[in-house]
Amino acid sequence: MRKLVAISTSAAAVLTVGLLAACDGPPAPPPPTPTFSTHTAEPTHSPTPSPDESTTVPPEPEPEPTPEPPLPTPEPTPEPTTETPVAAGEIWQWALGRNVWSDPDLQPYTQTLGRTWDTDVNVQSLGFQLTPDAAGAVVAVTVYNDENALGYPGTETNFAAYRGTLPLGLTWAHTATDVEQLLGSDQRTGGWGTDITYSYTTTDGFRVEVGFVARHDTDLPGSPIHFVRVSPA
Repeated sequence: MRKLVAISTSAAAVLTVGLLAACDGPPAPPPPTPTFSTHTAEPTHSPTPSPDESTTVPPEPEPEPTPEPPLPTPEPTPEPTTETPVAAGEIWQWALGRNVWSDPDLQPYTQTLGRTWDTDVNVQSLGFQLTPDAAGAVVAVTVYNDENALGYPGTETNFAAYRGTLPLGLTWAHTATDVEQLLGSDQRTGGWGTDITYSYTTTDGFRVEVGFVARHDTDLPGSPIHFVRVSPA
């Protein structure tokens, strides 16, 4: 005879669940309980390097160059005058037209001279002579060979030889024969006791006179040059 055991309601329920579980398998796990974070996310920043850490600093942009102001337009160079002399080259190249009394480059040669209308400025030690007009403007420049070496009397001017370059490519070594071959002898003056002179006109408007020691035709061949004079044609 089976013995019946009384089971309380709660115990019966548990038993029922256990039987059901045995039939259907283990119960499904309860759904996870959601969790919420109360932490507010801060913006992400790159870590600040320590002073010992090497960092590469990008170069600062170079400033734009300041434009240079425009250069002023040069003024035209004025032509030389007796007020603004430019003594360059040979005396026979630059002295023509200048005033022997007021030109600063010529005054050293005239400061000891008495001023008269017919004064020739003889610079014997340098071998040249300036011939001015009545107003003092130079109208002719004469350069000389060594008069002492040529045998001129001591009572005359006794110029030393001009040491610069002579016009027309001449030198003091040239003789009348050389000059005739180089330049011709078409325009001739002098003789009969005065220096025989050949005269030439240049393409730029000057007259060049070449005087020789010879004063007679028989003395002309091979005669040395005594002077060379330059004047406007």
